[in-house]
Amino acid sequence: MNNLFLVIVTYIKPLDEVEALRPKHREYLKEGYKNKNLLLSGPHKEHNGKFGGILIARFPSKENVEEFTKNDPFYLNNVATYDIIEFEAVLFDEILKNYF
Repeated sequence: MNNLFLVIVTYIKPLDEVEALRPKHREYLKEGYKNKNLLLSGPHKEHNGKFGGILIARFPSKENVEEFTKNDPFYLNNVATYDIIEFEAVLFDEILKNYF
């Protein structure tokens, strides 16, 4: 059984450095989708995408999520930090039934 995680990505460098790495970051995230670890991802809209992003993920353990984030180009180039919050989905829409 995989556990669910909310991953909050916070930019710690100027936006131009983030933007330069965004294509590599998104290519890396595609691996997470291919491996069925990511459900969704996107920029933090509250600050017009200038703050960071959000990932909803499914991994066997928090250590696996940490390993995934530590291979992200944002992390490798020290432009973002990651807060990982494990949670249990007790209610969800039927569309997600097969995901769990």
